[in-house]
Amino acid sequence: MTGKKIKIYSPRLAAGTARWGDCQGGRGVSPPLGKPEVYTSGAVKNFDFRSKVKSSSMESEDGLSDQHQAVLLNESVKALIVKVNGIYVDATFGRGGHSREILQQIGKEGVLVCIDKDHEAIKVAQQINDERLIIRQGSFTRVKEWIEELGYSGKVSGILLDLGVSSPQLDEASRGFSFLRDGPLDMRMDQNQKLNAAMWINKAKEEDIAQVFKEYGEERFSKRIA
Repeated sequence: MTGKKIKIYSPRLAAGTARWGDCQGGRGVSPPLGKPEVYTSGAVKNFDFRSKVKSSSMESEDGLSDQHQAVLLNESVKALIVKVNGIYVDATFGRGGHSREILQQIGKEGVLVCIDKDHEAIKVAQQINDERLIIRQGSFTRVKEWIEELGYSGKVSGILLDLGVSSPQLDEASRGFSFLRDGPLDMRMDQNQKLNAAMWINKAKEEDIAQVFKEYGEERFSKRIA
């Protein structure tokens, strides 16, 4: 893949609701609205996909939403599709808004690989009857592994990441992400993972809890809260 350019597009970053992580040792800058960043394969290799982001998902007053709306749907897909019959990756499937639009825009020979940790997201993906769709459950940090496994190394035209918690995850109190509804302190993106937030916070050291609050929650008073 040396020297090959592919597009990595994050609609939340384009909307100014998330931040780029370090890329090749330099602090990234949010791209202009609707404009994707283009990196060589070397930059993609070193891109910190796990850097902190701020979710642009918001929970409604009653804790419910009629339908999850994909962020900058048309702009995202328009920026992503550079080759009609290309191979694309939706690295954060969610409820499939972006994936469905990508499938509408690519040709019969095109391929879409969708990835998500969430069981519920995978169930939704499995309901899409399209032979061009390939589903993988797990973290998007494994994207390189799966692309190589599928024999698509050096052939991917674009990768889309809609980073952050999705509205359905916020709406369901049992998931533990809700701002408005009481529920168990779960907070697992992947329900196969045994360790949930309640287990962790009751076993973790005070300094570790403070670090998590500060680094991932950007909490000024992390030590006091811990």
